[in-house]
Amino acid sequence: MKKLLLIAFLWSLYSSSSAQIDVNAPIPIDTNIRIGILPNGIKYYVRKNSKPEKRAEFRLAVNAGSNFEEDNQQGIAHLTEHLAFNGTKNFKKNELIDYLESVGTKFGPHLNAYTSFDETVYMIQIPTDKNEIVDKGLQILQDWSYNLAFDSMEVEKERGVVIEEWRIGQGAGERMRRQYWPLLFKDSRYLMAVVAVRDFDPIEMEKKIIAQFSKVPVKSSTKAWQAYEVPASKELIYSAVTDKENTSSSIELLYKLPRETNVQIKDFKDDIMKQLFSSMMNARLDEISRKADAPFLSAGGGFGSLVRTKSSFDLSARCTETKFRVALKVVIDELERIRRYGFAQTELDRVKLEALDNIKRAYNERDKSPSAGFAREYVSNFLTKEPIPGIEKEYEYYNLFIEQATLEEISNLGKIYLTGSENCLALITYPEKSGLDIPSSEDIKKMFSDVKVAKLEAYVDKVSNKPLIEATLKPADIISEEKNEKYGITKWKFKNDITVTVKPTDFNNDKILFSSNSQGGWSITDRKDFYSAISADAIVDNSGLGEFDATMLDKMLAGKTVNCTPSITALYQGLNGSCAPKDLETLMELIYGYHTMPRIDDDAFAASMEARRTALRNKSVNPQSVYNDTVNYFMSGYHYAARPMTLELLDSVKSDRALGNL
Repeated sequence: MKKLLLIAFLWSLYSSSSAQIDVNAPIPIDTNIRIGILPNGIKYYVRKNSKPEKRAEFRLAVNAGSNFEEDNQQGIAHLTEHLAFNGTKNFKKNELIDYLESVGTKFGPHLNAYTSFDETVYMIQIPTDKNEIVDKGLQILQDWSYNLAFDSMEVEKERGVVIEEWRIGQGAGERMRRQYWPLLFKDSRYLMAVVAVRDFDPIEMEKKIIAQFSKVPVKSSTKAWQAYEVPASKELIYSAVTDKENTSSSIELLYKLPRETNVQIKDFKDDIMKQLFSSMMNARLDEISRKADAPFLSAGGGFGSLVRTKSSFDLSARCTETKFRVALKVVIDELERIRRYGFAQTELDRVKLEALDNIKRAYNERDKSPSAGFAREYVSNFLTKEPIPGIEKEYEYYNLFIEQATLEEISNLGKIYLTGSENCLALITYPEKSGLDIPSSEDIKKMFSDVKVAKLEAYVDKVSNKPLIEATLKPADIISEEKNEKYGITKWKFKNDITVTVKPTDFNNDKILFSSNSQGGWSITDRKDFYSAISADAIVDNSGLGEFDATMLDKMLAGKTVNCTPSITALYQGLNGSCAPKDLETLMELIYGYHTMPRIDDDAFAASMEARRTALRNKSVNPQSVYNDTVNYFMSGYHYAARPMTLELLDSVKSDRALGNL
């Protein structure tokens, strides 16, 4: 690529160290947070934070959701959430939204709420240029806590809005969930905190919250919070569901687990071990999905929360509608392989590097963390007791526990949690069409039974010690330099006709952004090569680089914060990426590699094309997709480049022609 423009943003790097820890001690609470409970039971969290500047994040978290409804009250929790924006004691009808929008708080991105099974949370971001705006924000939270107007006309108006939201949400996914939820939650049923985060005096804000919310009366008739259990099952639970608008096929295996505790430091350690386990499992499944004639298009999962009273281990795979059986068998085989043999040391070494790199990046950016992130953490702490030790303690824990983690203890998690068909929900979703071979409950039980005695070999982790770039590179001379002192920009022109522009910034501490472009793009290609050209960036990106296929390249880059992705548009082609300062040399190697040794991997190309064919086969049964394609094609004046993709057009994509257009 000639006349290349490269833009880089440079930041500094910071590091820390860890010490020995008593794992039986309670998980500490970040000392930067001021937490208290008022006599009326309202809990508050206050934290000083400066990103974004001159903005405050407020939350009102109510520890109650739709699970509190009786059968004759269904929908009341959601309706109440809506009515909070339609009139309170101090803001009549639409005055609340009108006022907030007048000071720059827009409904949607800055002002919103949600209702779930177990909670209702209201969210506001407001400017802090004037104290009166902050005080108004607190007044709004207080009104939401107990001063809703419930104007009869507003109730009737908002009832229609809620019903319309329900109607819009009745797509294929929701209709299928309604079919399998009764099996997942069989024999089960499924109180307020204030959060303030901004660049303010935390002591003064605490005083304001105490003064404002101590006025909220205690109601003797308040319904007590109740946890609703989701029972485990000794047998396999099976559900195969379809819908006339469903366009994809998938399999899922979900295990209901006891609720995890988050009290002691050893609980935090257990969570880290599970993260490492899931990362290794997902890497294996991803490697399988990249093979030609792969049994599934993608697969992955891990440990998580099902509902308040239940945790889960969940693994799902997208597959073609002709490969349900083979996809299930391969997934079940891989789970048994992990249960029987565990993992390889090289696998663990890689995910350790990745985990340490991720936490180090978060630690290095700790003074750039947005207030909304802290607000989400504190809401979760109130609702589900999620630990909030602060990034400094988390960095300390990760460094120590990952260093101590052994292959044996992580591999043993497979023996504990991969229990075959017991307590497992096997879910299959598929398009509504005849002639599909859908495995039955008995088929799946037999797969689980057969794999126990099947001959399975231990996984062999193929790695390479080769460097990405083996050649000794000769630098090109700089023939000119320009500096813009006003904007802090330096521009270099190299002898090989490449222009590099560099600008230091302080937006992040541990991140370099990069982009490059040269004129060209798919608009200059022959029309017969159009679909190969617009697919070129994805094909090359999925193929790896040089002698490394995509899987080997991922393994080689483990522990590095770096990415570099080809791109092609109508008028330009180039690369985009980022890295940590410590990995700048690797980023430069990737940039050089994509210019000098891009590759097409036949297996990756075949897997990618099959995934695209699968998406297209049932695309026409989705009304929204058909509508969007039709409108876009019409608005383009029926230009050939805006034609909706079809299987016939996809067949015109040729890998060799794609590489020639990038």
